[in-house]
Amino acid sequence: MDFLQAAVVESKVETYGKVGKFGASALLTPTIAPTAMGVFLTTLTSELENDEQFKLPRTIVLSDEDEIAQYDEKLIDELEAPVGTTDIATDTFDLFGVDFVFSSSGSFTLKCGHYKPLDLEQLTMRDVKEYITSRSIPRNKLLKLRIVYRRESGPEFSQTIKEALDFISDDDRVVLWW
Repeated sequence: MDFLQAAVVESKVETYGKVGKFGASALLTPTIAPTAMGVFLTTLTSELENDEQFKLPRTIVLSDEDEIAQYDEKLIDELEAPVGTTDIATDTFDLFGVDFVFSSSGSFTLKCGHYKPLDLEQLTMRDVKEYITSRSIPRNKLLKLRIVYRRESGPEFSQTIKEALDFISDDDRVVLWW
């Protein structure tokens, strides 16, 4: 979970405001006078010492090589399957240098090593799977697949297939992105 926006529980609205936004920091909307800020921060600090009321999914970085290899194999299985739960993350944005790049606008090229590239105006998982099948790309080359993004008003950039996918492993109850 990278970002959460939620209504504040009714019993805490007077203290914290109606809505909270939480990520690497928190944005609360209390109605307090500037002179009451110290009391507010003390209250907030003591609140953080309480047990959580529910668990949220966590974002963790995988570092174990065997675990990474296991998920790479599951991703390759997904790329070779005719139907799956993985999707291209084209409705998101990335930060490249100081440029926000929205993946859904522009055109795309699928490429993998010496295999003939494929230019597309829209990009779907079906396109990726058809590219793999039509080029007869072997299993051991699938993670070398790259997606090139081109925008009319910005720089071209590329991502590996691992970076471009929202990969869901239902058996493990995880969503992987790199």
